[in-house]
Order: sequence, then C-alpha cells, then structure tokens
Amino acid sequence: MKQAGPRALAFCEKPQGKTRIALIFGADPGLVSTSADTLAYNWLPSPDPFNIIKMSDDDLKRDPQLLADELVARSLMGGERLVRVRVDKDASSKYLIEVLADVEKGILTPEAFWIIEAGELNKTNKLRTAFEASEAAVALQLYADDESTVAELVTKRLAAAGVAIDPPALSAFVA
Repeated sequence: MKQAGPRALAFCEKPQGKTRIALIFGADPGLVSTSADTLAYNWLPSPDPFNIIKMSDDDLKRDPQLLADELVARSLMGGERLVRVRVDKDASSKYLIEVLADVEKGILTPEAFWIIEAGELNKTNKLRTAFEASEAAVALQLYADDESTVAELVTKRLAAAGVAIDPPALSAFVA
C-alpha cells in the first residue's frame, strides 16, 4: 500500500490498520527522519531503549540474516520492539526485499515493528515497488516542505508548547 504527501504524514501521526512495517522515503532526509520518529512514537509510545534496534547498510552487508533475526526476536525485558533501518545504498535493498518477501509468504512472522528510512526513490526503484505492492507493509512517500508547510508546522509546534508567534516573526523564522 502507498500513501503520499499529507496522507503519508497523517499515517505517521495516526497509524491505521494492523500494518507493522513501513518504508518512509523522500528527498528531505530531515522530514523522513522526523516522520520515522513520529511513527515510532505512535507505534511505541513509551519504549524501552533496549527494545529499539537501529541498523544501517553496513550492518546488512556484514550480516544479511541479522535483520530477520531482529524482527522475530522477542524482548527479554517485555514490551514491543522496533527495528529501524536507514538505507543509503541500493545494494541493501536486496536484503530488505528478501525479508519482506518472506513476511508476505508467511515464512517470517515479525514480532517487532519495522521502519525503513530511505532517500528519494524513483518510481521504478525495486525497494519502492516491492513495498508499494506489499499487503503487509506501507510505503510512505514524503515531499519536501514549502514555506507554507513549514509555517504551519512551526505554528503548530509552538502552540503545543503554549507559545504564540507574531506573523512578522513567523515569516522571518520560516525564511
């Protein structure tokens, strides 16, 4: 399943359905990371730091089986687990697609939530097409923010903190 733009951000804010696997990608790495943080928080509101596993391309290259092992492992301390993978190289996509295929076939039943963060992926990218076609995962495409989106975000965050901002100050800040 695929969600894009505001719908993708809305999914991160309030995840729908039973989906426990998400690919978050876009040209703005800060937005991708922030959205992954938001989704992680909404899946696991008060996580134990020992239940969050962070992986990179190097981890996948060093031990391709590690991802599958982490996804099916149960927490010794109790509680839900989260596996976050940051992908910067196309070579890592092969391992992620293989694990997703095993989940789709029922060979692998993840115990942990799984978030993959990636940069801009074109429409024919194998990782993107695999996640978009998956019934077990969601592909969340994010677009870079424009000034009005940034202004709205700043206003929203400041309001949540109980702080107001004057329009001229907001304009200067957003610029």
